[in-house]
Order: sequence, then C-alpha cells, then structure tokens
Amino acid sequence: MVDDLEQRGMLHKNNCLTIKELLNLDEESAHISVTDNEIFQSVMDLLAGSPEEANPELPEEELDPIPTYRKVLQATLTLQKYIDAQNNTIARELDHLLCQFHANVQLECMRSMVPTKITDYFTWRN
Repeated sequence: MVDDLEQRGMLHKNNCLTIKELLNLDEESAHISVTDNEIFQSVMDLLAGSPEEANPELPEEELDPIPTYRKVLQATLTLQKYIDAQNNTIARELDHLLCQFHANVQLECMRSMVPTKITDYFTWRN
C-alpha cells in the first residue's frame, strides 16, 4: 500500500505549506463588511420563510441539495479508475488531487458522525 502511494507521488518528504500558511489561507482571510444586524436579519428571514426569500439573488438551480458523502466518494473512485488508465502528467496530477479530495471527504464524513452506544438501538422492557 505504501509503495503504491510512493509510486503515485502522494508521499512527500516535506510539506508544501507551513503551519502558518495552512491556518491563514489568503482566500479565507478576506474581510467581508457585514453588520451584526444584517446577519441577524438574514438568519431571521431564513427561519421565517423559504431560502429563496432569505437570499433572493440565488438562482433556483443553486438551491439543489448537495450530494451525499457516499455519492461524492463513488464519483471520485470512478474518476480515479478512468485516470489510472491514462499515462500522462496531467492524469497523475489529477489522480493525486482526487486522492487528497477523497481523503478529505472521508475525514469530513467521520467528523460528522455522532457517537452511539449499542444500547441506543434497543428498548428496555419493564
């Protein structure tokens, strides 16, 4: 498994980003000038009505639900199977990015899980 990752160029001796760069990405540090009242009103509008009323500038097609984790992971695996058959630099780079994306989605999925106990699935009889 590790040898396969090495062949694909997914293991690196050092990181491309420093911790400071990782925590303070440029696109995340852009400041948006929104007042507390605007945020409050937006939330209240959303709670009071439909998403279209709360944010009228969004077109209807953007209000479609996002795919489930399972569908996203299946899509990345399908793309990886196709890319594995290709033999060029762009395909290898795309494969590397898809592997990273796949791992990030799996991590996000695991973080969203709620811990349960086996007894949560049974009811107690009196």
